[in-house]
Amino acid sequence: MRTVAVTGGLLWAVVGAAGCGGSDECSPACGPGFECYFGVCTPLLPDGGGDVGAEVDAAPEVDDGGTTDPGEVADAPDVGECAVGAVRCSGDGSAVETCVEVARGVGAWRAEPCEFGCGADPAPRCLAWVISNIPDAGLLAAGELPATEWSLPVEEEVFVEFDTSSGQVSVWDTDWNPLFDLRPAGVGLDVESGIHFTTLAQPEGAPELGVFSFQRLVVPENATFTVWGPRALVLLSEEDATIEGGVFAGCWANDVAPVGGGRQGSLGPGAGGVGSTMPGPSGGRDGGGGGGGFGGRGGTGGGFADPLRGVGGRAYGTAELVPLEAGSGGGSGGGSSPDGRRGGSGGGAVEIVSGGTLTLSGWVDARGCGGQSSYGANEGGGGGGSGGGVLLEAPRLRVLGAVTANGGGGAAGGQGASDGSSDGDDGAPGSDEPAAGGAPVTAYACEGGVGGAGGAPAGGDAAPCAGETLYNAGGGGGGPGRIRLNGLDRAVMGLVSPSPGSGAASEGPLDLR
Repeated sequence: MRTVAVTGGLLWAVVGAAGCGGSDECSPACGPGFECYFGVCTPLLPDGGGDVGAEVDAAPEVDDGGTTDPGEVADAPDVGECAVGAVRCSGDGSAVETCVEVARGVGAWRAEPCEFGCGADPAPRCLAWVISNIPDAGLLAAGELPATEWSLPVEEEVFVEFDTSSGQVSVWDTDWNPLFDLRPAGVGLDVESGIHFTTLAQPEGAPELGVFSFQRLVVPENATFTVWGPRALVLLSEEDATIEGGVFAGCWANDVAPVGGGRQGSLGPGAGGVGSTMPGPSGGRDGGGGGGGFGGRGGTGGGFADPLRGVGGRAYGTAELVPLEAGSGGGSGGGSSPDGRRGGSGGGAVEIVSGGTLTLSGWVDARGCGGQSSYGANEGGGGGGSGGGVLLEAPRLRVLGAVTANGGGGAAGGQGASDGSSDGDDGAPGSDEPAAGGAPVTAYACEGGVGGAGGAPAGGDAAPCAGETLYNAGGGGGGPGRIRLNGLDRAVMGLVSPSPGSGAASEGPLDLR
């Protein structure tokens, strides 16, 4: 004779040398206190969950002694603990529990841990993370270890340019001399670099996305990752992501095409209004352009009377940055000269996602550009461009550095200074100080409004410029962009501008469904 323990409880079977007969017969026949169960002799359980011999349960759910007999497996669950096939969330919500049969008529809960917890509605299940703006969850794991190990220079500062129009990734020195191509143009996985690239459309007129996937994203302290091309930039890291350097998705300059989905002057959902001209002495009176809006409205341009003043652009988009939106341009100043008085470009948009911990000790910026003054003619100043969009998302998020999306300042009116000081300042990366409006250089002009930053809910209005001898008004300041920080475990100890108090920045959980 030999004794066999059946997995799932303290069930002992006495089996003869000849083995068991058919599915309902045991040979030899079972002795007292046993029954034949599918050819195996199993003990009769008074309450369905007791032990054989000294450790018989006194009542359902209560053992009269230790839970484990010497040399035996743990007591079987009591009858009625659960109905076989039932499913529930664990008490702490960390697992899905399924009732499985461990003996005839005996069910026990088996737990399946859930990475993001268990959801009970409409039915118990492990919750899945739906990454913002990324409908294909597989893109998070689309990057691989590179076939050829590569690294960035460590003894000099470099720019790493991500071209969202083609997928090419290039490395440049600070004078914009090319060093090498890290990834060639093309869609799909580049085996040599391990970087995957694809494009995604967005609804509601939001810019398309250029999505780069890594197995592990690291931005070293001496590197600045930049976006080039019209699509918004998305960086996905399957594992932890570390940003010690910088990521720049803002406006480069008004004479350079906007990047990352940003819009030129007078363009975008929140474009600033154009300043108007009223005939009069000394060439008439010119109103300033309105600042671009996004996370908050743009500032109103100045002018002798309301009809001359460019209206500040409206706020748009969502606090969650779904879809991922970018900034809008400021409006042009009033006048007749084709030179200058152009509104600043809006900042682009960037989304950075990690499947583990995203640690930012460096900076991420999506600034708007300042409006332009006129050169060689006395006219109204252009409005500042709004800041762009920044979305950071990970199960564990650590913001120790700076996240900024400040609006540009409005330009001064009049004949602008040749050194550009009459232009509005660009939004400042790594700062919550508002971008200054341009300063006038003639006695007949007025300054521009400041850009939206810090706790300001909007770009600054330009000076009214309503005096009898004031003819050329400044542009309104660009409104703040939008910032969203998503994570289950968030620690935001660095600088965020615009700040949550402005209404243009916020924190939130992951989207779990």
